[in-house]
Amino acid sequence: MMEMAELDKKHGLFTPTPGQTEQEYLSSYYAKLGWFLSRSQYKIKLPEDVGSAMQYRGFPKMTKTKENVQKLYQEVLKQYLT
Repeated sequence: MMEMAELDKKHGLFTPTPGQTEQEYLSSYYAKLGWFLSRSQYKIKLPEDVGSAMQYRGFPKMTKTKENVQKLYQEVLKQYLT
């Protein structure tokens, strides 16, 4: 899921692994927010679901990893490393 955010992907069909509670929770949560379609592997109808997934808007704009690492260095680590 975080790769989707890092790559600015706006459409996706999340299919959580049964029994993986974190995947199940996040997939459901992102669907409720209208970011991505979530579908159980037992209820997936690929041709229909792919089309439905295109109606979702993806993650909101967020800071990328490179920028976050630079900010971490400048605001926290620099004083200890120089």
